[in-house]
Amino acid sequence: MKKLILVCFCFFALGVNAQFSVSSDNAYLHKTDVANLDALFMFNGISALTEITYTGTETVLEWQTFDGQFYSNSKTISPEDATGYVLKINNVATYSIWVIDYKKYPISIASLTVVEADDKCENIKLIPTYTAPDLIYQDKNKVSQTLPRVFTLRYQNVAFANDAWEEPMAKSFTKTPPFTEFVVNAPFCDTKYSLEADTYATEMNIAPQMVETALYKAIAIEAHVKGTVSERTAKNELERSGADISGSGPLVVDFESRVNPISTNFYEWFIYNLKSPNSYIRYTDRDFRYTFTESGSYRVKLVAASSSCEYVDSLDIKVLESSLDVPNIFTPNGDGINDEFRVVFKSLKSYNCQVFNRWGRKVFSTDDPGKGWDGRINGQMAAPGAYYYVIQATGTDLDNEGNPIKYKLSGDINLLRGK
Repeated sequence: MKKLILVCFCFFALGVNAQFSVSSDNAYLHKTDVANLDALFMFNGISALTEITYTGTETVLEWQTFDGQFYSNSKTISPEDATGYVLKINNVATYSIWVIDYKKYPISIASLTVVEADDKCENIKLIPTYTAPDLIYQDKNKVSQTLPRVFTLRYQNVAFANDAWEEPMAKSFTKTPPFTEFVVNAPFCDTKYSLEADTYATEMNIAPQMVETALYKAIAIEAHVKGTVSERTAKNELERSGADISGSGPLVVDFESRVNPISTNFYEWFIYNLKSPNSYIRYTDRDFRYTFTESGSYRVKLVAASSSCEYVDSLDIKVLESSLDVPNIFTPNGDGINDEFRVVFKSLKSYNCQVFNRWGRKVFSTDDPGKGWDGRINGQMAAPGAYYYVIQATGTDLDNEGNPIKYKLSGDINLLRGK
């Protein structure tokens, strides 16, 4: 447990913790969590006004220094730096305390230098130049101990989470002297590094020693390639898109590099069929749209590079084989069920459909497989009965000889107008 009391210069503050109170015109810490010691008092300057008082009700008291010298019979003492005191109550050594004047052991941080080593795309080193005198005390067994003076390295970084790069967030690492360097992950955004010391200054709410680097321009790079299939609305098209970036062709995909926020110098995309990886299409845009016109399994690879680092990411795309099925009946009665003559298709590169009446008159035609005939001729309802369709289409897949698969279909379609 720590007691922190902040005071203004020339004013006295009184704080109570355990069996002692303190009067001081400077900030101080009353620490009771020091191993093998009842209390440790750290003052940011000891003056003639600094006092430690025993708050118990006993009256038979004697203060001694750790070396056994008599100090006082009063409840109140005026402490000195680097001195231990034993309080005897009724001639029994009851409390052992130690006093440190923090102001006499100033930390100095002269510089903090960023060093890029061979693994600079993964880690960087920060080399500090500093002095930090030891804060030494003696425990109740008169054994010398050293209080840790904790240094804190602070900077900002970004991380990829929840499918996006987050806003820069504060990061910190701590070390206790002696140390010669900090090794941290290379940042994914431009940042400044600061080193401050120590935690005792922070706890006393006094300005810690601190040094800051100039802005470090990040070079580490990381990409999270994403492909999004362009939405298709024709309900009669099978498998318009899949969660694994697959679907009916021609498959239109928007690709995003999603690189961390730095000044990336170079993007190089490669698109190739897994059957022929040495034959590829290349793009150099940050993001782009591509249409896969042939069925097959593809890989899309991104090589993103900064001034010094490179990152590779990829994803796989599958364009499904074609299919085309034609119904033989439809009922354009407005009930929302089978109201149009529509084919059911997948992965068609081209398409043409024509519908004729029994006298050979063309009553409907379209080049869009997603569109159907609603059973009207020139805006008027067509007569029920048999009609004749002719469909020619080309699939995005190839036959065994490497030629596009062709569809030539014809037959009757019956128009019914049930209730």
